[in-house]
Amino acid sequence: MENFIARDRTNENTYDINTYNCYDFTADVINNAEAENIRCAFVYILFPDGAHALVAFNTIDRGLIYIEPQNDDEISVSVGWSSYYGKTILNVAIIW
Repeated sequence: MENFIARDRTNENTYDINTYNCYDFTADVINNAEAENIRCAFVYILFPDGAHALVAFNTIDRGLIYIEPQNDDEISVSVGWSSYYGKTILNVAIIW
């Protein structure tokens, strides 16, 4: 997973709320992972004031790892507390 994220260049794309947003970043990482036969999940997180998309990998050594595809950061995801850049996560959906 770490090698794939280091090679993947999706994070170099330019964010635009109307034409290329978090869903596009997430979809591109998933498509790139699948092209290398790496299983990757679409993660939808809900906040009180909006939502966001991430990716997740189920690793052998560390379990489920969440990655922010816009900057390749590993993210802690936990319902009920402010774990995503200070925003409280209300719900998480993981789609394999």
